[in-house]
Amino acid sequence: LRRGGLKWIRPEVRAPGLFDLAADPGETRDLAADRPDDAAAMDRTLADRLADRAPVQAADGGATSLEGLRALGYVD
Repeated sequence: LRRGGLKWIRPEVRAPGLFDLAADPGETRDLAADRPDDAAAMDRTLADRLADRAPVQAADGGATSLEGLRALGYVD
């Protein structure tokens, strides 16, 4: 999730962290401990957005899409 110059990464993606992209474009300094209120607010916002997403299903029931993703190496 990006908000202003901040970026929040949830643990499902990689190690969680809060980054100031203007000051640290390489995302090397996690600010979550220094800015816990920002980290918590962004985590709640992202969790709400993810919860509101409808599941994606291909028109053919997913078989063709799954086979395509498997062929590309995205799924086993």
